[in-house]
Amino acid sequence: MLANIVIAVAVIGLILYRQMRPTPVGGSPKITVILTVIGAVVAVKSLDGTGVGALDLVVLGVSTVVGLAIAVVRGHTVRIYRDPATNTAYGRGTALTAGLWLAGIAAHVGIDLLASADVSGSTLLFYLGSVLLVQNLVVTARARHAGLPLAETDAGKVSANR
Repeated sequence: MLANIVIAVAVIGLILYRQMRPTPVGGSPKITVILTVIGAVVAVKSLDGTGVGALDLVVLGVSTVVGLAIAVVRGHTVRIYRDPATNTAYGRGTALTAGLWLAGIAAHVGIDLLASADVSGSTLLFYLGSVLLVQNLVVTARARHAGLPLAETDAGKVSANR
């Protein structure tokens, strides 16, 4: 249990750190999709046989929907601009972005406390991956809508998401 907490705090810290740095905006969700899939596998394996009932699944669904809604709002708090050196779109989180991250994680854990089984710890990785994916999609859509060119890597692929 302590190892899970340490890993969760480290992942959240890394996400918050990266959110506050200027980062190229790109369209490839590969890293966030991988994080979401790994989180889903971990959640399914850890919840298997723990007596998770229908109410627990509803609570998980509500927690996910709330998190995704916060991610959409959070995607609109990221400052997007054209980097003059690279002539590509960059994004940087604001204080509101960081606050919404913390509020979203608190909401996830708080809502999951309503479940009869201990589900929040085992679903946190899935939660982080899915909300990061949605936020990245919103930021990328905003950059495209603003007519900003997306950043590309040397290989010609869209850069890693925030």
